[in-house]
Amino acid sequence: LLLLYNGKPALVIGLLAGPVAAALARLGYGLRLPLLPLSFAKTIMGRVEDVPLRFNAQLLSPVVVLAVLLSWHSLRELCVGRQRLFLDKLSIDQNDADMKRAGIQSLPAFLANTDLLVIMWSKEYFSRLWCVLEVATWVHLGKQDVLFMPVGASKLM
Repeated sequence: LLLLYNGKPALVIGLLAGPVAAALARLGYGLRLPLLPLSFAKTIMGRVEDVPLRFNAQLLSPVVVLAVLLSWHSLRELCVGRQRLFLDKLSIDQNDADMKRAGIQSLPAFLANTDLLVIMWSKEYFSRLWCVLEVATWVHLGKQDVLFMPVGASKLM
């Protein structure tokens, strides 16, 4: 889900960060690491000069991608508002039969307020009656945005 919701912004912002940092470095505004006041000696036209260590623009993109990937939900919440997810397996009690029945009966209300149905699909998915009910309710509500994500694929990500 992290890649599903934060992947595109992380990729776009990360891809833009490298060229912007490289252009700024060319103009003499290279990123310095204030916490690491390192420098190295370099011989320029026979003179040894102390050159401050600058952050390599090529290293910036992966750092930005990781930072945005892990924090985009917080940035989005500040700008646009909170994005809510309903995870049926976590929201419907799996042990107490009465609570499970009440949760399943509430599925239509949850799905009516949902924009995208992400199905973490496994071979057993359609063997559970409430999963079939979930998809049938989704279709009955006239909703179309469904993403099937094999459970094995989520383990790889």
